[in-house]
Amino acid sequence: MRALAHSGINSCIVKIDPNLTKRGCSFAISYDCAYTERVKKIFNNKAIDYGDIIGRNDG
Repeated sequence: MRALAHSGINSCIVKIDPNLTKRGCSFAISYDCAYTERVKKIFNNKAIDYGDIIGRNDG
């Protein structure tokens, strides 16, 4: 989250539905989906491992 905050992206840690992962109970970093490509670039540049990116449309 600090890496995202330093880049001006608001995020928070959330508990996600265990059915959405292969491992059951999990937590995730939630951020505005408009930043997905930027978040992936930040994580890759800082060698931060991440799993699946799960999107959700509330509209």
